[in-house]
Amino acid sequence: MAIARYVVSAISISRRTVGIMPLRKHSFVRDCRGSTTILTVIALVALMGFVALSVDLGSLFFQKRRQQTANDLAALAAASDLSHASAAALATLTRNQTPDSAGIIVETGTYTPDPTLTPSARFVPNTSSGVNAARVTVQSQQSIYFGRILSLFGSASAGPATVNVQSSAIAATNAQASFTVGSRLLSLNGGVVNAVLGGLLGTSISLSLMDYQSLASAKIDLFSFTDKLATRLNLTGLSYSQILSASVHTADALQAVVSAASANSANSAAAIAALSQIANAKQGSNDLINLSSLLSLGVYGARVPGEGDPLNATISALNLVSSIAQVSGGTNQLSASLSLGLPGISSVNLALAIGARPVSTSAITVGSVGSTAYTAQTRLLLTVSLVGSGKASLINVPIYISIASAYARLTALSCSPSNISTSSVTLGVKPGIIDAWIGNVSMSDMTNFTSPPSPGTATLVNAVGIVTVTGSAHASISNMTETPLTFSYADIASGTVKSTSTTDFTTSLITSLITNLNMQATALGGLLNLDLLGLGGLGGTQSLVTSTLTSATGSIDTILNSVLTALGINIGEADAWVTGVSCGNAVLVN
Repeated sequence: MAIARYVVSAISISRRTVGIMPLRKHSFVRDCRGSTTILTVIALVALMGFVALSVDLGSLFFQKRRQQTANDLAALAAASDLSHASAAALATLTRNQTPDSAGIIVETGTYTPDPTLTPSARFVPNTSSGVNAARVTVQSQQSIYFGRILSLFGSASAGPATVNVQSSAIAATNAQASFTVGSRLLSLNGGVVNAVLGGLLGTSISLSLMDYQSLASAKIDLFSFTDKLATRLNLTGLSYSQILSASVHTADALQAVVSAASANSANSAAAIAALSQIANAKQGSNDLINLSSLLSLGVYGARVPGEGDPLNATISALNLVSSIAQVSGGTNQLSASLSLGLPGISSVNLALAIGARPVSTSAITVGSVGSTAYTAQTRLLLTVSLVGSGKASLINVPIYISIASAYARLTALSCSPSNISTSSVTLGVKPGIIDAWIGNVSMSDMTNFTSPPSPGTATLVNAVGIVTVTGSAHASISNMTETPLTFSYADIASGTVKSTSTTDFTTSLITSLITNLNMQATALGGLLNLDLLGLGGLGGTQSLVTSTLTSATGSIDTILNSVLTALGINIGEADAWVTGVSCGNAVLVN
C-alpha cells in the first residue's frame, strides 16, 4: 500500500510540475541533450564497419600475396624444366600449401622480350617451336569474416563466405647458346687465301697450305679472346659489350687472337706461329676495327673481363682471322692478281667487295631463342683469261657473283639445369641467295650496295679486231625457307657441323653459266665473211669458245670455291654449328 501511495504521489507531483512549466513551441527540436550519445553510437557502428572491412581486406591481401608468391615459384619451376612444366609447377604449389580445390592452369609457350610489344602480347602460349617460357595461373576461394556479418544489415541473409582470388605469373628461361654460320674451311688453296686475307688486311701474307690447315684446326675461346684484347688495351674495367663496341686497331685484335690461341694448350705450335706471322704483318698499321659486327655475347655482354667463361664459345682461328679481315680497314675491298697454275688458265684477276651485315647482327653469336648470326653480303668479280686456240687463242671471261647474307636463327633451346646432357639446340638456317653473271660490271657498281648491279654484255674474244665474240649469261641460286638443324648435347660437345643447301640447284654454278651463255660473233663489224677467208666461220668461233669454257670449268670452280672458302662462304650451302650451351636460371618476366 505504501508503494502504491508513493507512485500516486509521484504522478501528482509530475502533473503539477508540468502545469507550472508549460511546454514551449519547438523546445524538443532545440533540445540537444543526448545527441552526443547518439552520434557516438553511430560513429562506433561505422568504425566497427571500417575495422571489419580492414580485417577482411587485409586478410584477402595477405592470402593473395601468399598465393602470388607460390605462383611465382611455380612459374620459375615450370620454366626451369619446360619438358615437365606441369608436374614441376604442381609440386611447387603443393609444397606451398595451395589448396586442392584451387583451379590451376599451366601453359608453356614463347616469350619475346620485345619492348615494342605490349606486356600481354610478349607471351604466346601453346607454340610448337621456340618454347622458352611458362605461365601458371591459379584461382582459389578465400574466406571473408566480418563482411559477411555486416551484409545482414542490408539483407535478410548473410553474404557469400568466400571470394575469388586469381593470380598469374610468367617465367622465361635465360638459357644461352653460342653458334655461328659460314664455311668449315675444309677446302683451301694457300695462294688464294694469302691473296684474299692479305688484300683485306692491306698487307702481304705468305703462308703454306699446311699453315692454313693448322689455323682451321686451332680453336679460339671467344671470352678468352675478349679478355686478352681488354688486357692489351688496358680496358679491363669495361664490360664485354663496351670493349666490342670500341674502335680498336686491327693489329691489336690480331695480337689478342695470338694470345688466346697460346692460352689453349691443345693448339699446335704451327698454328700459333702462323697467327703470329699474320699479326706481325699488321704491326704499325693504324687501321681501326669495330668488333661488334663480328661477335655478340648477348646477356654476357654485361660481364667484365676476368669473370670466367659462362659457357664454351669457340671458333677456328682461321674463321676468326678471316672475319676480322672482312671488317677491318674500313673499305672491305680488294683487287688482286692470282697466280695459280691451273690447267687452261692464263691469268685470274679478283675484285672483291664486302658489304655490312644487317644492323645489330654478328658473325658469331651468343644468345637466347630468336638470336641470329649472319655472313656478310659479298660481291666478287673474277676476270679469267683462258688459253684457247685459233681465232680464240685468248678468251676473257668476267664472272660476277653477288651473294646475299646467309643466316642461322636460334629457334629452340631445350635445357634443364639439373641435367645439361639432355640439352638440344635447333637452328633455322638459310643459305644466301646467289646471283651470277657472265657480263661487264664496273667497280663503282660493285661497291654500291644500295642497288644491285645490272651487268652488261661482255666481250669474250677480240682477235685483233678481226673477230669479236660477246656474250652474257645469268644463273641464280636461292632457298627462301629456313631449314631446321637440331644439335644434341653430344653434337655440341664434339663441335659437329651441319649443313643445308639450296633446293633448286643441282650442278656447279660455272656449269650453269656456261650452259646459259648467249653469244654473238661478228667479223669486222659484219663486213667480212670468215668462211670466204678460210677462218672457220663465226659459228665455229662460238663453238671453240664454248668448248674452251667447258674444259676450264673445273679450274674456274676451284678458283671460285677457294676465294669463297677463305671468306667463310659456300656456294648454295650454309654450314652451321653450336659450340656451347648454358642453361642458366629461369627469371620472372611478368
